[in-house]
Amino acid sequence: WYLFLTNNVSIPDLDVELRGEVSSTDKGTVDQQTNTLRNAFAESGDSVTLQLAGGETEKITVMQSALPSMYIELNSVTLDEVHQDKDVKYDGTQVIVTDIANTKNNLHVTDATFKGRGNSSWACYEKKGYQLKFDKKTSVLGMAKAKKWVLLANASDDSMMRNQLAFHLADQLGMPYVPDSAYVDLWINGDYRGTYLVCEKVEIGSSRVDLKDPKGVLMEQDEAFYADEDIWIQNDGTGKHFVLKESVTEDDQSVIQEAVQGFDDALNEFMDYLLVTPDGDITLDALSQYIDVDSFLQYYLVNEYTLSRESATTSFYWYKDGDSDVLHLGPVWDFDTCMGNDLNDTESYKKMHICSHIVYQRLLSIPVVQDALKKLYEYNESVFKDMGVKTDTLHELLQSSANMNYTRWQALINGFSGKGTFFAASYQEATRNLKNWLDKREKSGNIYISNEAKCKKRNRNSKKTFQNETNKEEKMKKKLISTLLAAAMLGTMVAGTTVSADEAAGDNTYTMFMRNTYVNWIKELKWYDAAEEATGIHVEYVEGPDEF
Repeated sequence: WYLFLTNNVSIPDLDVELRGEVSSTDKGTVDQQTNTLRNAFAESGDSVTLQLAGGETEKITVMQSALPSMYIELNSVTLDEVHQDKDVKYDGTQVIVTDIANTKNNLHVTDATFKGRGNSSWACYEKKGYQLKFDKKTSVLGMAKAKKWVLLANASDDSMMRNQLAFHLADQLGMPYVPDSAYVDLWINGDYRGTYLVCEKVEIGSSRVDLKDPKGVLMEQDEAFYADEDIWIQNDGTGKHFVLKESVTEDDQSVIQEAVQGFDDALNEFMDYLLVTPDGDITLDALSQYIDVDSFLQYYLVNEYTLSRESATTSFYWYKDGDSDVLHLGPVWDFDTCMGNDLNDTESYKKMHICSHIVYQRLLSIPVVQDALKKLYEYNESVFKDMGVKTDTLHELLQSSANMNYTRWQALINGFSGKGTFFAASYQEATRNLKNWLDKREKSGNIYISNEAKCKKRNRNSKKTFQNETNKEEKMKKKLISTLLAAAMLGTMVAGTTVSADEAAGDNTYTMFMRNTYVNWIKELKWYDAAEEATGIHVEYVEGPDEF
Protein backbone atom coordinates (compact mmCIF):
# COMPACT_ATOMS: atom_id res chain seq x y z
CA TRP A 1 0.00 0.00 0.00
CA TYR A 2 1.08 3.58 -0.72
CA LEU A 3 0.04 6.69 1.16
CA PHE A 4 0.50 9.76 -1.05
CA LEU A 5 0.58 12.74 1.28
CA THR A 6 -0.05 16.43 0.66
CA ASN A 7 2.90 18.61 1.56
CA ASN A 8 1.28 20.10 4.67
CA VAL A 9 1.23 16.71 6.45
CA SER A 10 3.92 16.14 9.09
CA ILE A 11 5.13 12.58 8.46
CA PRO A 12 6.56 11.96 11.99
CA ASP A 13 3.19 12.95 13.44
CA LEU A 14 1.20 10.83 11.00
CA ASP A 15 -1.47 8.55 12.47
CA VAL A 16 -2.84 5.83 10.18
CA GLU A 17 -6.22 4.26 10.89
CA LEU A 18 -6.09 0.56 10.02
CA ARG A 19 -8.77 -1.89 8.92
CA GLY A 20 -8.56 -5.48 10.10
CA GLU A 21 -6.89 -6.91 13.16
CA VAL A 22 -3.14 -6.26 13.37
CA SER A 23 -1.07 -8.46 15.64
CA SER A 24 2.27 -6.67 15.30
CA THR A 25 4.28 -4.06 13.40
CA ASP A 26 8.00 -3.76 12.67
CA LYS A 27 7.91 -0.01 13.30
CA GLY A 28 5.88 2.25 15.54
CA THR A 29 3.00 1.09 17.66
CA VAL A 30 -0.60 0.06 17.09
CA ASP A 31 -3.25 1.32 19.48
CA GLN A 32 -5.38 -1.81 19.79
CA GLN A 33 -8.47 0.06 20.98
CA THR A 34 -8.55 2.52 18.06
CA ASN A 35 -6.60 0.32 15.59
CA THR A 36 -4.35 3.28 14.82
CA LEU A 37 -0.71 3.08 13.72
CA ARG A 38 1.48 5.76 15.30
CA ASN A 39 5.15 6.83 15.15
CA ALA A 40 5.91 4.45 12.29
CA PHE A 41 7.35 6.88 9.72
CA ALA A 42 10.09 9.49 9.83
CA GLU A 43 10.28 10.71 6.21
CA SER A 44 9.01 10.16 2.68
CA GLY A 45 9.85 6.70 1.38
CA ASP A 46 9.67 5.00 4.78
CA SER A 47 7.80 1.70 4.92
CA VAL A 48 6.26 -0.38 7.68
CA THR A 49 5.30 -4.07 7.60
CA LEU A 50 2.19 -5.14 9.48
CA GLN A 51 1.53 -8.68 10.67
CA LEU A 52 -2.18 -9.41 10.45
CA ALA A 53 -4.05 -11.72 12.81
CA GLY A 54 -4.60 -14.27 10.06
CA GLY A 55 -0.88 -14.57 9.37
CA GLU A 56 -0.73 -12.35 6.28
CA THR A 57 1.54 -9.32 6.03
CA GLU A 58 0.88 -5.90 4.53
CA LYS A 59 3.42 -3.24 3.68
CA ILE A 60 2.64 0.49 3.83
CA THR A 61 4.92 3.12 2.25
CA VAL A 62 4.47 6.86 2.65
CA MET A 63 5.39 9.24 -0.17
CA GLN A 64 5.46 13.03 -0.19
CA SER A 65 7.11 15.74 -2.27
CA ALA A 66 8.04 19.36 -1.64
CA LEU A 67 5.89 20.58 -4.53
CA PRO A 68 2.75 22.57 -3.73
CA SER A 69 -0.29 20.34 -3.28
CA MET A 70 -3.61 20.95 -5.04
CA TYR A 71 -6.65 19.22 -3.60
CA ILE A 72 -9.91 19.28 -5.57
CA GLU A 73 -13.20 18.12 -4.11
CA LEU A 74 -16.03 17.75 -6.61
CA ASN A 75 -19.59 18.59 -5.69
CA SER A 76 -21.61 15.34 -5.55
CA VAL A 77 -19.95 13.86 -8.63
CA THR A 78 -17.29 11.19 -9.14
CA LEU A 79 -14.24 11.49 -11.34
CA ASP A 80 -15.51 8.54 -13.38
CA GLU A 81 -18.57 10.62 -14.26
CA VAL A 82 -16.34 13.53 -15.29
CA HIS A 83 -14.41 11.19 -17.56
CA GLN A 84 -17.55 10.31 -19.50
CA ASP A 85 -17.60 13.71 -21.23
CA LYS A 86 -14.81 16.29 -21.03
CA ASP A 87 -17.13 19.16 -21.98
CA VAL A 88 -19.58 18.84 -19.08
CA LYS A 89 -18.94 21.53 -16.46
CA TYR A 90 -19.33 20.89 -12.74
CA ASP A 91 -20.01 23.83 -10.43
CA GLY A 92 -19.44 24.05 -6.70
CA THR A 93 -15.97 22.56 -6.87
CA GLN A 94 -13.67 23.12 -3.90
CA VAL A 95 -10.00 23.88 -4.64
CA ILE A 96 -7.30 23.92 -1.94
CA VAL A 97 -3.67 24.76 -2.67
CA THR A 98 -0.99 24.42 0.02
CA ASP A 99 2.59 25.56 -0.51
CA ILE A 100 4.83 25.10 2.51
CA ALA A 101 7.69 26.89 0.72
CA ASN A 102 5.59 30.03 0.31
CA THR A 103 2.40 30.21 2.34
CA LYS A 104 1.32 33.31 0.40
CA ASN A 105 0.41 30.87 -2.37
CA ASN A 106 -2.06 28.98 -0.18
CA LEU A 107 -5.54 29.09 -1.68
CA HIS A 108 -9.02 27.93 -0.69
CA VAL A 109 -11.89 28.38 -3.16
CA THR A 110 -15.31 26.77 -2.72
CA ASP A 111 -17.20 27.66 -5.90
CA ALA A 112 -14.96 26.80 -8.86
CA THR A 113 -16.12 25.11 -12.07
CA PHE A 114 -14.36 21.91 -13.13
CA LYS A 115 -14.21 20.13 -16.50
CA GLY A 116 -12.01 17.91 -18.62
CA ARG A 117 -9.74 19.16 -21.40
CA GLY A 118 -7.56 17.86 -24.22
CA ASN A 119 -8.18 16.04 -27.48
CA SER A 120 -5.88 13.11 -28.21
CA SER A 121 -4.47 13.23 -24.68
CA TRP A 122 -7.99 12.96 -23.26
CA ALA A 123 -8.74 9.94 -25.43
CA CYS A 124 -5.42 8.15 -25.00
CA TYR A 125 -4.69 8.30 -21.27
CA GLU A 126 -6.23 7.55 -17.92
CA LYS A 127 -4.13 10.36 -16.51
CA LYS A 128 -6.18 13.17 -18.01
CA GLY A 129 -6.02 16.94 -18.21
CA TYR A 130 -8.56 19.27 -16.60
CA GLN A 131 -9.62 22.90 -16.47
CA LEU A 132 -10.62 25.06 -13.53
CA LYS A 133 -12.61 28.26 -13.73
CA PHE A 134 -13.01 30.57 -10.74
CA ASP A 135 -15.90 33.03 -10.42
CA LYS A 136 -13.42 35.92 -10.25
CA LYS A 137 -9.85 36.49 -11.38
CA THR A 138 -7.58 34.59 -9.02
CA SER A 139 -3.82 34.19 -8.74
CA VAL A 140 -2.60 30.61 -8.56
CA LEU A 141 0.89 29.97 -7.19
CA GLY A 142 1.92 33.57 -7.74
CA MET A 143 0.91 33.75 -11.40
CA ALA A 144 -1.07 36.67 -12.82
CA LYS A 145 -4.75 36.71 -11.88
CA ALA A 146 -7.21 35.08 -14.25
CA LYS A 147 -10.36 33.00 -14.08
CA LYS A 148 -9.36 29.99 -16.17
CA TRP A 149 -6.50 27.61 -15.38
CA VAL A 150 -5.37 24.46 -17.17
CA LEU A 151 -4.09 21.34 -15.42
CA LEU A 152 -1.71 19.59 -17.84
CA ALA A 153 -1.21 15.89 -17.12
CA ASN A 154 1.93 15.44 -19.29
CA ALA A 155 0.91 11.80 -19.62
CA SER A 156 2.81 11.35 -22.90
CA ASP A 157 5.98 12.99 -21.53
CA ASP A 158 7.89 10.75 -19.15
CA SER A 159 10.15 13.62 -18.08
CA MET A 160 7.19 15.94 -17.46
CA MET A 161 9.59 18.74 -18.44
CA ARG A 162 9.06 19.26 -22.14
CA ASN A 163 6.31 21.88 -21.91
CA GLN A 164 8.26 23.82 -19.29
CA LEU A 165 11.48 23.66 -21.32
CA ALA A 166 9.75 24.92 -24.46
CA PHE A 167 7.92 27.69 -22.60
CA HIS A 168 11.21 28.80 -21.06
CA LEU A 169 12.91 28.77 -24.47
CA ALA A 170 10.14 30.87 -26.02
CA ASP A 171 10.32 33.33 -23.14
CA GLN A 172 14.09 33.65 -23.45
CA LEU A 173 13.75 34.33 -27.19
CA GLY A 174 11.42 37.22 -26.36
CA MET A 175 8.07 35.84 -27.48
CA PRO A 176 5.07 37.61 -25.93
CA TYR A 177 2.27 35.84 -24.10
CA VAL A 178 4.25 32.70 -23.24
CA PRO A 179 2.07 30.70 -20.80
CA ASP A 180 3.25 30.86 -17.20
CA SER A 181 3.12 27.58 -15.29
CA ALA A 182 3.94 25.83 -12.01
CA TYR A 183 4.06 22.20 -10.89
CA VAL A 184 1.77 20.64 -8.28
CA ASP A 185 0.88 17.26 -6.87
CA LEU A 186 -2.83 16.79 -7.58
CA TRP A 187 -5.60 15.01 -5.65
CA ILE A 188 -9.22 14.79 -6.80
CA ASN A 189 -11.85 13.49 -4.39
CA GLY A 190 -9.03 12.07 -2.25
CA ASP A 191 -7.48 10.15 -5.16
CA TYR A 192 -3.86 11.07 -5.88
CA ARG A 193 -3.62 11.83 -9.63
CA GLY A 194 0.10 12.54 -10.07
CA THR A 195 2.39 15.40 -11.05
CA TYR A 196 0.55 18.13 -12.95
CA LEU A 197 1.51 21.45 -14.54
CA VAL A 198 -0.86 24.27 -13.60
CA CYS A 199 -0.75 26.51 -16.63
CA GLU A 200 -2.19 29.72 -17.97
CA LYS A 201 -4.82 29.00 -20.61
CA VAL A 202 -4.20 30.25 -24.15
CA GLU A 203 -6.96 32.84 -24.32
CA ILE A 204 -7.65 36.53 -24.78
CA GLY A 205 -7.28 38.51 -21.58
CA SER A 206 -5.36 41.33 -19.94
CA SER A 207 -2.92 38.86 -18.40
CA ARG A 208 -3.00 36.43 -21.34
CA VAL A 209 -3.16 37.41 -25.05
CA ASP A 210 -3.94 41.07 -24.57
CA LEU A 211 -6.04 42.03 -27.59
CA LYS A 212 -8.08 45.24 -27.49
CA ASP A 213 -9.71 45.84 -30.87
CA PRO A 214 -13.34 44.69 -31.25
CA LYS A 215 -12.15 42.64 -34.25
CA GLY A 216 -9.26 41.05 -32.36
CA VAL A 217 -9.17 37.27 -32.81
CA LEU A 218 -7.16 34.32 -31.53
CA MET A 219 -7.10 31.55 -34.14
CA GLU A 220 -5.70 28.03 -34.08
CA GLN A 221 -4.61 26.01 -37.08
CA ASP A 222 -5.99 22.57 -36.30
CA GLU A 223 -6.03 19.91 -38.98
CA ALA A 224 -7.17 17.19 -36.58
CA PHE A 225 -10.19 18.53 -34.70
CA TYR A 226 -11.38 21.63 -36.57
CA ALA A 227 -14.73 20.07 -37.44
CA ASP A 228 -15.59 19.86 -33.73
CA GLU A 229 -15.47 23.64 -33.35
CA ASP A 230 -18.33 26.11 -33.81
CA ILE A 231 -16.49 28.47 -36.17
CA TRP A 232 -13.77 27.35 -38.56
CA ILE A 233 -12.48 28.25 -42.01
CA GLN A 234 -10.26 26.69 -44.65
CA ASN A 235 -7.82 29.31 -45.78
CA ASP A 236 -7.25 29.37 -49.55
CA GLY A 237 -3.71 30.72 -49.40
CA THR A 238 -2.40 27.89 -47.22
CA GLY A 239 -5.02 25.18 -47.63
CA LYS A 240 -5.08 24.91 -43.82
CA HIS A 241 -8.00 24.85 -41.38
CA PHE A 242 -8.28 27.54 -38.73
CA VAL A 243 -10.70 27.57 -35.82
CA LEU A 244 -11.77 30.61 -33.87
CA LYS A 245 -10.57 30.05 -30.31
CA GLU A 246 -11.62 33.43 -28.94
CA SER A 247 -12.57 36.91 -30.07
CA VAL A 248 -12.56 40.23 -28.26
CA THR A 249 -16.20 40.65 -29.25
CA GLU A 250 -18.28 37.84 -27.80
CA ASP A 251 -21.93 38.70 -28.44
CA ASP A 252 -22.09 40.31 -31.89
CA GLN A 253 -21.98 37.65 -34.59
CA SER A 254 -21.59 40.15 -37.41
CA VAL A 255 -18.46 41.63 -35.83
CA ILE A 256 -17.08 38.15 -35.13
CA GLN A 257 -17.71 37.14 -38.74
CA GLU A 258 -15.95 40.27 -40.00
CA ALA A 259 -13.03 39.63 -37.66
CA VAL A 260 -12.56 36.04 -38.85
CA GLN A 261 -12.91 37.16 -42.46
CA GLY A 262 -10.31 39.85 -41.81
CA PHE A 263 -7.89 37.21 -40.53
CA ASP A 264 -8.60 34.99 -43.53
CA ASP A 265 -8.10 37.89 -45.98
CA ALA A 266 -4.87 38.98 -44.29
CA LEU A 267 -3.42 35.48 -44.52
CA ASN A 268 -4.43 35.20 -48.18
CA GLU A 269 -2.82 38.55 -48.96
CA PHE A 270 0.36 37.47 -47.22
CA MET A 271 0.54 34.17 -49.12
CA ASP A 272 -0.27 35.92 -52.40
CA TYR A 273 2.57 38.34 -51.78
CA LEU A 274 4.98 35.46 -51.19
CA LEU A 275 3.71 33.77 -54.32
CA VAL A 276 4.15 36.58 -56.81
CA THR A 277 7.25 38.27 -55.39
CA PRO A 278 10.72 36.90 -56.24
CA ASP A 279 12.59 35.78 -53.13
CA GLY A 280 15.44 38.20 -53.72
CA ASP A 281 13.08 41.18 -53.92
CA ILE A 282 11.50 40.58 -50.53
CA THR A 283 12.69 42.72 -47.61
CA LEU A 284 11.95 42.46 -43.90
CA ASP A 285 10.20 45.83 -44.07
CA ALA A 286 7.96 44.52 -46.83
CA LEU A 287 7.17 41.38 -44.83
CA SER A 288 6.37 43.56 -41.82
CA GLN A 289 3.43 44.95 -43.73
CA TYR A 290 1.83 41.50 -43.44
CA ILE A 291 3.30 39.71 -40.43
CA ASP A 292 5.09 40.24 -37.14
CA VAL A 293 8.39 38.91 -38.46
CA ASP A 294 9.93 38.42 -35.01
CA SER A 295 7.12 36.14 -33.86
CA PHE A 296 7.39 34.02 -37.02
CA LEU A 297 11.14 33.56 -36.52
CA GLN A 298 10.82 32.89 -32.78
CA TYR A 299 7.98 30.43 -33.28
CA TYR A 300 10.01 28.58 -35.88
CA LEU A 301 13.11 28.24 -33.69
CA VAL A 302 11.17 27.04 -30.64
CA ASN A 303 9.22 24.40 -32.53
CA GLU A 304 11.97 23.29 -34.89
CA TYR A 305 14.69 23.03 -32.27
CA THR A 306 12.44 20.96 -30.02
CA LEU A 307 11.19 18.95 -33.03
CA SER A 308 7.59 19.44 -31.98
CA ARG A 309 5.70 16.87 -34.01
CA GLU A 310 2.32 18.51 -33.54
CA SER A 311 3.39 22.08 -34.29
CA ALA A 312 2.38 22.11 -37.95
CA THR A 313 -0.97 20.39 -37.55
CA THR A 314 -2.61 21.45 -34.30
CA SER A 315 -2.13 23.86 -31.38
CA PHE A 316 -0.67 26.29 -33.93
CA TYR A 317 -1.90 29.64 -32.61
CA TRP A 318 -2.17 32.91 -34.54
CA TYR A 319 -3.66 36.23 -33.53
CA LYS A 320 -4.59 39.55 -35.11
CA ASP A 321 -5.76 42.60 -33.18
CA GLY A 322 -8.20 44.15 -35.63
CA ASP A 323 -8.07 45.42 -39.22
CA SER A 324 -4.99 47.61 -38.73
CA ASP A 325 -2.88 44.86 -37.20
CA VAL A 326 -0.64 42.31 -38.92
CA LEU A 327 -0.56 38.55 -38.35
CA HIS A 328 1.26 37.24 -35.27
CA LEU A 329 2.25 33.70 -34.30
CA GLY A 330 1.82 32.41 -30.75
CA PRO A 331 1.45 31.68 -27.98
CA VAL A 332 3.47 28.48 -28.19
CA TRP A 333 1.65 25.42 -26.89
CA ASP A 334 1.66 21.62 -26.64
CA PHE A 335 5.15 20.14 -26.36
CA ASP A 336 4.47 16.73 -24.85
CA THR A 337 5.47 14.94 -28.07
CA CYS A 338 8.84 16.42 -28.94
CA MET A 339 12.56 16.40 -28.07
CA GLY A 340 13.07 12.79 -29.02
CA ASN A 341 10.55 10.98 -26.85
CA ASP A 342 9.81 8.65 -29.75
CA LEU A 343 12.71 6.27 -29.23
CA ASN A 344 11.74 4.27 -32.30
CA ASP A 345 13.63 7.00 -34.17
CA THR A 346 17.11 7.05 -32.67
CA GLU A 347 18.30 9.81 -35.00
CA SER A 348 15.43 12.24 -34.61
CA TYR A 349 17.87 14.83 -33.29
CA LYS A 350 19.01 15.29 -36.91
CA LYS A 351 15.54 15.92 -38.26
CA MET A 352 13.19 18.83 -38.85
CA HIS A 353 9.45 19.11 -38.99
CA ILE A 354 7.81 22.52 -39.09
CA CYS A 355 9.99 23.69 -41.99
CA SER A 356 7.70 21.57 -44.19
CA HIS A 357 4.70 23.76 -43.30
CA ILE A 358 3.68 25.75 -46.35
CA VAL A 359 4.28 29.11 -44.64
CA TYR A 360 7.80 28.19 -43.62
CA GLN A 361 8.54 26.54 -46.95
CA ARG A 362 8.15 29.95 -48.51
CA LEU A 363 9.69 32.04 -45.74
CA LEU A 364 12.81 29.90 -45.45
CA SER A 365 13.57 30.35 -49.14
CA ILE A 366 13.86 34.14 -48.71
CA PRO A 367 17.46 35.36 -48.23
CA VAL A 368 16.65 38.14 -45.75
CA VAL A 369 14.62 35.71 -43.63
CA GLN A 370 17.49 33.23 -43.62
CA ASP A 371 19.83 35.99 -42.46
CA ALA A 372 17.45 37.18 -39.74
CA LEU A 373 16.93 33.63 -38.51
CA LYS A 374 20.67 33.08 -38.36
CA LYS A 375 21.19 36.26 -36.34
CA LEU A 376 18.38 35.37 -33.93
CA TYR A 377 19.83 31.91 -33.34
CA GLU A 378 23.38 33.12 -32.90
CA TYR A 379 22.35 35.90 -30.52
CA ASN A 380 20.51 33.33 -28.36
CA GLU A 381 22.83 30.37 -28.88
CA SER A 382 23.61 30.13 -25.17
CA VAL A 383 19.89 29.75 -24.43
CA PHE A 384 19.73 26.62 -26.59
CA LYS A 385 22.93 25.22 -25.10
CA ASP A 386 21.62 25.80 -21.56
CA MET A 387 18.55 23.63 -22.07
CA GLY A 388 20.47 20.70 -20.60
CA VAL A 389 21.23 22.75 -17.48
CA LYS A 390 17.57 23.67 -17.24
CA THR A 391 16.77 19.95 -17.43
CA ASP A 392 19.01 19.29 -14.42
CA THR A 393 17.27 22.04 -12.46
CA LEU A 394 13.81 20.67 -13.25
CA HIS A 395 14.88 17.11 -12.42
CA GLU A 396 15.97 18.21 -8.96
CA LEU A 397 12.70 20.09 -8.47
CA LEU A 398 10.51 17.22 -9.64
CA GLN A 399 12.34 14.10 -8.49
CA SER A 400 10.33 13.31 -5.36
CA SER A 401 7.05 14.20 -7.08
CA ALA A 402 8.03 12.19 -10.15
CA ASN A 403 8.75 9.15 -7.99
CA MET A 404 5.21 9.40 -6.67
CA ASN A 405 3.86 9.86 -10.20
CA TYR A 406 5.75 6.82 -11.52
CA THR A 407 4.44 4.76 -8.59
CA ARG A 408 0.85 5.89 -9.25
CA TRP A 409 0.99 5.38 -13.01
CA GLN A 410 2.93 2.16 -13.38
CA ALA A 411 0.77 1.20 -16.36
CA LEU A 412 2.48 3.94 -18.38
CA ILE A 413 6.10 3.09 -17.76
CA ASN A 414 8.58 1.21 -19.94
CA GLY A 415 6.56 1.28 -23.13
CA PHE A 416 5.03 3.34 -25.91
CA SER A 417 1.96 5.35 -25.05
CA GLY A 418 -1.25 6.17 -26.86
CA LYS A 419 0.28 9.12 -28.70
CA GLY A 420 3.29 7.09 -29.76
CA THR A 421 5.78 8.43 -27.24
CA PHE A 422 8.11 6.29 -25.14
CA PHE A 423 7.65 6.31 -21.37
CA ALA A 424 10.84 5.27 -19.58
CA ALA A 425 11.05 2.69 -16.79
CA SER A 426 12.26 5.28 -14.29
CA TYR A 427 12.38 9.03 -13.91
CA GLN A 428 16.17 8.94 -13.97
CA GLU A 429 16.07 7.16 -17.33
CA ALA A 430 13.54 9.67 -18.65
CA THR A 431 15.76 12.61 -17.73
CA ARG A 432 18.82 10.90 -19.15
CA ASN A 433 17.07 10.24 -22.49
CA LEU A 434 15.93 13.85 -22.71
CA LYS A 435 19.37 15.26 -21.87
CA ASN A 436 21.06 12.96 -24.38
CA TRP A 437 18.71 14.11 -27.12
CA LEU A 438 19.25 17.79 -26.30
CA ASP A 439 23.00 17.26 -26.24
CA LYS A 440 22.95 15.59 -29.66
CA ARG A 441 20.61 18.27 -31.00
CA GLU A 442 22.98 21.02 -29.93
CA LYS A 443 26.05 19.22 -31.28
CA SER A 444 24.43 18.32 -34.60
CA GLY A 445 24.97 21.89 -35.84
CA ASN A 446 23.05 25.12 -35.84
CA ILE A 447 19.48 24.08 -36.39
CA TYR A 448 18.64 26.96 -38.71
CA ILE A 449 21.49 25.91 -41.04
CA SER A 450 20.33 22.30 -41.28
CA ASN A 451 16.74 23.33 -41.81
CA GLU A 452 17.60 26.09 -44.23
CA ALA A 453 19.64 23.69 -46.34
CA LYS A 454 16.97 21.00 -46.46
CA CYS A 455 14.10 23.39 -46.91
CA LYS A 456 16.02 25.23 -49.63
CA LYS A 457 16.59 21.91 -51.37
CA ARG A 458 12.91 21.15 -51.02
CA ASN A 459 12.11 24.64 -52.29
CA ARG A 460 14.58 24.81 -55.15
CA ASN A 461 11.50 25.61 -57.16
CA SER A 462 9.67 27.04 -54.18
CA LYS A 463 6.77 28.49 -56.12
CA LYS A 464 6.14 25.12 -57.73
CA THR A 465 6.16 23.45 -54.30
CA PHE A 466 3.64 26.01 -53.14
CA GLN A 467 1.41 25.38 -56.13
CA ASN A 468 1.44 21.62 -55.63
CA GLU A 469 0.57 21.82 -51.94
CA THR A 470 -2.46 24.09 -52.23
CA ASN A 471 -3.59 23.46 -55.84
CA LYS A 472 -4.90 27.01 -55.67
CA GLU A 473 -2.50 28.59 -58.13
CA GLU A 474 -2.88 25.81 -60.69
CA LYS A 475 -6.65 26.27 -60.59
CA MET A 476 -6.22 30.01 -60.97
CA LYS A 477 -3.94 29.50 -63.98
CA LYS A 478 -6.32 27.15 -65.76
CA LYS A 479 -9.26 29.40 -65.05
CA LEU A 480 -7.35 32.41 -66.34
CA ILE A 481 -6.17 30.69 -69.53
CA SER A 482 -9.64 29.32 -70.26
CA THR A 483 -11.04 32.81 -69.87
CA LEU A 484 -8.32 34.34 -72.07
CA LEU A 485 -8.80 31.82 -74.85
CA ALA A 486 -12.54 32.39 -74.78
CA ALA A 487 -11.98 36.13 -74.78
CA ALA A 488 -9.60 35.85 -77.70
CA MET A 489 -12.15 33.92 -79.73
CA LEU A 490 -14.86 36.46 -78.93
CA GLY A 491 -12.58 39.45 -79.38
CA THR A 492 -14.00 40.95 -76.22
CA MET A 493 -12.81 42.37 -72.89
CA VAL A 494 -12.08 40.55 -69.67
CA ALA A 495 -11.59 42.25 -66.35
CA GLY A 496 -8.32 44.16 -66.24
CA THR A 497 -7.01 42.65 -69.53
CA THR A 498 -7.21 44.11 -73.04
CA VAL A 499 -7.82 41.68 -75.88
CA SER A 500 -7.74 42.73 -79.54
CA ALA A 501 -7.99 40.65 -82.70
CA ASP A 502 -5.09 41.00 -85.09
CA GLU A 503 -7.11 41.75 -88.25
CA ALA A 504 -4.01 42.05 -90.41
CA ALA A 505 -3.05 38.48 -89.69
CA GLY A 506 -6.24 37.13 -91.16
CA ASP A 507 -6.09 33.97 -89.08
CA ASN A 508 -6.72 32.73 -85.53
CA THR A 509 -3.83 34.70 -84.03
CA TYR A 510 -4.59 37.28 -81.35
CA THR A 511 -2.53 39.79 -79.42
CA MET A 512 -3.16 40.13 -75.72
CA PHE A 513 -1.71 42.60 -73.22
CA MET A 514 -1.48 41.46 -69.61
CA ARG A 515 0.55 41.66 -66.42
CA ASN A 516 4.06 40.14 -66.29
CA THR A 517 2.92 37.79 -63.53
CA TYR A 518 0.23 36.23 -65.71
CA VAL A 519 2.57 35.90 -68.68
CA ASN A 520 5.06 34.05 -66.47
CA TRP A 521 2.30 31.74 -65.31
CA ILE A 522 1.38 30.89 -68.88
CA LYS A 523 4.98 30.17 -69.83
CA GLU A 524 5.21 27.63 -67.01
CA LEU A 525 2.19 25.64 -68.20
CA LYS A 526 3.35 22.53 -69.99
CA TRP A 527 -0.10 21.81 -71.39
CA TYR A 528 -0.63 25.27 -72.92
CA ASP A 529 1.12 24.58 -76.26
CA ALA A 530 -0.94 21.45 -76.70
CA ALA A 531 -4.12 23.42 -75.92
CA GLU A 532 -3.30 25.97 -78.61
CA GLU A 533 -2.62 23.23 -81.13
CA ALA A 534 -5.84 21.42 -80.27
CA THR A 535 -7.99 24.56 -80.53
CA GLY A 536 -6.20 26.07 -83.50
CA ILE A 537 -5.94 29.34 -81.59
CA HIS A 538 -2.67 31.13 -80.98
CA VAL A 539 -2.33 34.07 -78.60
CA GLU A 540 0.73 36.30 -78.51
CA TYR A 541 1.18 37.82 -75.08
CA VAL A 542 2.72 41.24 -74.68
CA GLU A 543 4.11 41.79 -71.20
CA GLY A 544 3.19 44.83 -69.20
CA PRO A 545 3.95 46.00 -65.66
CA ASP A 546 2.14 44.31 -62.76
CA GLU A 547 0.11 47.46 -62.14
CA PHE A 548 -1.15 47.26 -65.73
